[in-house]
Amino acid sequence: MCMESSRFGPRNRASLQILHEKPGRPAINSPKKVLNLCSKCLNTISPGFPHTCSKTSLVNNSQFLLARKRSIEPVVCSEILRKFRSASEDSRITLPRPSGGHPIHMLPGNLDQLPQHKMPKMDFSDIAQIKCTGEAMSNKQLKAVTKVIRDAGVACPSMKDYYDERKQYCDDIFECVQLDLEWSKEKYSSDIRKTWVVRCCNIDKLIEKVYNISGESSVYSFNFKLGLDYGCGFTKLVMCLQLENSVRNLIFLWVSSAPENNYNFSIILNAPEIQKFIHEYNVSFTFDLKAAALCLGIMLGRYPCIWCVWDAKSGLDHVEFKSRSSAHHAEMYQKLCEEYNSDSKNHAIDCDGVEDMEALGVWMVDYMQMFNIPELHLLLGVGQKLYNAIVATMSEEELVTHELLLKHNNISRSSYHGGAFEGNAMRKITLKVEQIGFPISNSSSIALKRFSEVVRTCFGQKIQGDYKLAIFQFEEAFKLTGLNCSTKVHIVFRHVIPFITKFLPVGMRLGAVSEQAAESAHSRFIKVWRNYQCSESLENYGENLLNAVKEINFVNFIST
Repeated sequence: MCMESSRFGPRNRASLQILHEKPGRPAINSPKKVLNLCSKCLNTISPGFPHTCSKTSLVNNSQFLLARKRSIEPVVCSEILRKFRSASEDSRITLPRPSGGHPIHMLPGNLDQLPQHKMPKMDFSDIAQIKCTGEAMSNKQLKAVTKVIRDAGVACPSMKDYYDERKQYCDDIFECVQLDLEWSKEKYSSDIRKTWVVRCCNIDKLIEKVYNISGESSVYSFNFKLGLDYGCGFTKLVMCLQLENSVRNLIFLWVSSAPENNYNFSIILNAPEIQKFIHEYNVSFTFDLKAAALCLGIMLGRYPCIWCVWDAKSGLDHVEFKSRSSAHHAEMYQKLCEEYNSDSKNHAIDCDGVEDMEALGVWMVDYMQMFNIPELHLLLGVGQKLYNAIVATMSEEELVTHELLLKHNNISRSSYHGGAFEGNAMRKITLKVEQIGFPISNSSSIALKRFSEVVRTCFGQKIQGDYKLAIFQFEEAFKLTGLNCSTKVHIVFRHVIPFITKFLPVGMRLGAVSEQAAESAHSRFIKVWRNYQCSESLENYGENLLNAVKEINFVNFIST
């Protein structure tokens, strides 16, 4: 069978003949050919070739439709159309709500005789709830929900009401302005530029809306977490509402494309509305170690422990802070580094002899007691350190077996940071030390198992077991490895117990104040920003950035 007769039909052979008759590149003034796009996956349908929608394309299109402003076309879904035509005028149509809960009820009447302006409409909150649950759905569910949203023209002829409601929630709360921000990443150089910034301009109104939607007894009973981080090309300050048994969605308070440094962080945290929020409400900071160090104006490699630096700068020697005094930490940290054969003085800190102490961000010292210990980064840092130590002792054959066992146990590496492990993958490694081919007698393997017990007892939402004993046993096991005492290992040894004892309610663990919610802000924002993305040199860049922040915050409002 020839390739032409099996692959192309008669019309395609004719088009091939025309193609051979007119070779070469078309003229500049020739009419442009209209691309034929697939309505399901948005990929180009090449003439003469069979088209099959790939699973990846369908899912990407689903996410695109869930977030795009004008994605819902007035097309009647065949399933909804069938239900409407089979129902009597006084019957009630029930459509399942993809996000769960009570189903959506409608009084359809006769679809063929029903005027267009009297067609039943789906409430904007139903559409919004469907939209905001898209991230947590499986691929199959996401495609099904997208079909309901896109094809439900009879239920929701347009999204105008939805976006009018969004403006009502967000127009008086967020603004877009140009500020002078630092773009240089060098320590002693400066590059100040005018930069578009979207920020909260009315924190009281924002908290009032969160309060009204949440239905709590008092606004001041809320525990708010502030996350500050740079990722996916934007610096973001996000607010996360922490209730007793759950963490609510993020609200973006500040978004700009300027990089992370002490100057920009000071501008963000010293903004009037942010200062008002910090001083009037129950706020704590869920920053990673790098962001926390930048807030203080210090380099993380040189001053690895911000809690030690804080004690030395503030000089708190009260009884309740005795376990966190500067002299205690300076002595213990230096002793630890000597015991663990640390040959790098950059990993040891003498809090009483820091040369550039005057260069610290004095404006942040008063807030140091609001910093939470970043349990996610402790898990990744300590776990990766022990993992690397174990892998370094394995032969090539053992490494091949180890990689196969990782895949067998559904442990995958990330596509960034050199293939490092993410939080869930690292937790699986700590739990399955023997199942992934690590030698049991290795001292680092034993320390990793001890660290897994530390994670189990005090890295979740509530205390489970004796976390003090688990930390002590991990410390004893870590000493036998001969590894350097890194910053994160030091924090586990010397700061976790005092932090839980002094700053957290009884029975609560580090997971309650974790930085994971703030870390998820990057992927959440970039999904919406793709629909507004444009060059910063364009005039409408600020407006697009503002609309993106409004859209993602509105979805978070109605799901709070």
